[in-house]
Amino acid sequence: MEPGTEAVRNAIGASLGPAERVDRMIPAVGCALVLTNERLLVVRHGAAFRPKSGVRDWPLDRDTRIRMAPGAQHRLIIERDGESASVFLTRAQVDDVVDLISVFRERSGA
Repeated sequence: MEPGTEAVRNAIGASLGPAERVDRMIPAVGCALVLTNERLLVVRHGAAFRPKSGVRDWPLDRDTRIRMAPGAQHRLIIERDGESASVFLTRAQVDDVVDLISVFRERSGA
C-alpha cells in the first residue's frame, strides 16, 4: 500500500476531523503511518474491510509512547493506556519512521 493510493486517501479522509490535516504519510509493511496535526494513524491494508481495526489512532499527547523496538527488528511500537500496536518496517523505511518519532515527540511534549 503506497500512501498516495486511492484506498489510503479514502480511509484517511473518512477518519479526519474537520480541522485536521495530514502532515506526513509513510509506507510500512502492510499499512501506512499517517501523522496529522492532532494524532498518529495506522491505516492497515484493506482498511475498508476492517471497520474496527483498519484505521487505529493515537492522540498527540504525553500519554502516547512511540518508539522503535529494541534489537535488530525493524518494528515501531505505539503504546497508550495499556494498549499497544506494532508496525513492521523494511530497512528502507526505518529512517523515515525515526524522523516521524522525533516529530511526534516534539509535538506531544514527550
